[in-house]
Amino acid sequence: EITGTQSGTAQIGVMVNGTHFKKQKILQLNADVTTWKIRAVEVDRTTITAGDKGVNYQATVVDANNNVLPNVIVSWKLLGSADDYHYSTYTNDKGIA
Repeated sequence: EITGTQSGTAQIGVMVNGTHFKKQKILQLNADVTTWKIRAVEVDRTTITAGDKGVNYQATVVDANNNVLPNVIVSWKLLGSADDYHYSTYTNDKGIA
């Protein structure tokens, strides 16, 4: 059994009684989407005026081991006195939506 906490690739080899076998395999360890959490939310500005370009938000999504999670849906909802806003985006390869 092989386990790990950091996503990425690893080269796996075998040694028996001190002898290394030449054949090796590459193992891909993926982040665990079932343990997702929001690591950070960033905003480019905190006030807007009606009719201007708006505010840009970014959320970084990671797993329980702090590995970024690509291709995860993030849903955004604006609450308050402004018009309702419901929107979904996907995280990129850096876990940012």
